[in-house]
Amino acid sequence: LVSAFAGYEHVMALYRPAVRQLVDADSRDLPRRVGRRVRLAGVLEAQRICRTDAGAAMTFLTLDDEWGLFEATVFPGVYAAVGELDSYGPHIIDGVVEQQYGSIAVTAQQVRTAKAQVA
Repeated sequence: LVSAFAGYEHVMALYRPAVRQLVDADSRDLPRRVGRRVRLAGVLEAQRICRTDAGAAMTFLTLDDEWGLFEATVFPGVYAAVGELDSYGPHIIDGVVEQQYGSIAVTAQQVRTAKAQVA
């Protein structure tokens, strides 16, 4: 069974050539970029939509690149423009890296689906 996965390549490795010019960071960079703006790409692993006390929709995204998982928070103003993500991606997240309670996440200022073909 182990040999069946020996040739496994992360799907983002296949998309990376197509999105390389669209990003300036990956999940490995986030701890060094706290407080700074980043643009990174990942495929969607989880999406949790919730409502604020005022009733506005927002979402928490878990995305994955070749090097690990990362979280993105999409507040109501951005969520209203983007809506629910309906594809695996890759998605480009543009936002500010925040650290709170020992966790690092990107507060998204823009979310878009890359028009990328597998290399």
